[in-house]
Amino acid sequence: TGIAASVLVGLFLERMHTAGEFKSLKDIGMEGCMQMGIAEGVVGAEDVHFASDGVAFISSDDKHYWREHSFVNMSVRVPHAKQNGAIFIFDPSKEAKSVRRLQLDAGYASVLGTADFHPHGISPLPRLGHPQQQKNLKTTLLYAVNHRRDADAVEIFEVDRAGGRMRARESVRSPLFRNLNDVVAVEGGGFYTTNFLFHLPLSHPASVIEVLGYGPQFGLGGNVLYCDRQGDWTCSVVASGYNLPNGVDVSADGKQVYVVEVFNNRLLVFELGAGGGRHEPLRLVRMVPLGAACDNV
Repeated sequence: TGIAASVLVGLFLERMHTAGEFKSLKDIGMEGCMQMGIAEGVVGAEDVHFASDGVAFISSDDKHYWREHSFVNMSVRVPHAKQNGAIFIFDPSKEAKSVRRLQLDAGYASVLGTADFHPHGISPLPRLGHPQQQKNLKTTLLYAVNHRRDADAVEIFEVDRAGGRMRARESVRSPLFRNLNDVVAVEGGGFYTTNFLFHLPLSHPASVIEVLGYGPQFGLGGNVLYCDRQGDWTCSVVASGYNLPNGVDVSADGKQVYVVEVFNNRLLVFELGAGGGRHEPLRLVRMVPLGAACDNV
């Protein structure tokens, strides 16, 4: 038992070293920067994305319960949370810099089927730099990975920025959702999302291999999904067998998909399949070394 524990600790430390956890970093060009959002309640900020007009959306959740219950999957941790998370907005173009919390509408729980709201990756629609997304879209939508006690889901909201509110439109759930991390919405209303891990942490023997970052060598690993509404919501695995796939994004023309592969320290660049359909398997065309484990993209 002692030898096995020592081997696991050694593998874990080796993986942390590969990921760059022991690198020395220094701040560069921080002059003129200011800390914001603390007074407004921003804590545990996870993701930031810009809407088409340059306003930033920020996902926030006090993840103390992640640290205290780190060996169970995200949805199992939720009952230990002290409060729900939130979405904030920030307009960098305004002279008076401030962060504002978006309030959930009173009926959100009945639409989503839960009162839990613990946002992780988010994606506004339309987004900055994606002009084609603005066609036939009369309102701002926000897609958010939500860790809820019954299972992970992608929630879709209509955003009333003037009124400072979010109205729940629908909840997307699928048996393919395991441990969701990030989401990116695309033209037409579909989205890509990443399963950071496939097996639930420590509830399956293979999970230890994945957590240590050796999943792909054993035919395991996280994956990338594409979901859209075809009557009902339909999700497909479009890339699989990767080493903790995390952040996901798409190119401005929608033809390339970018995924951060954490423990291999690289950015994966995919193109749509030969038929051009988003439910087809993606084609890996490039791997960009990053020098350390990265998160969002």
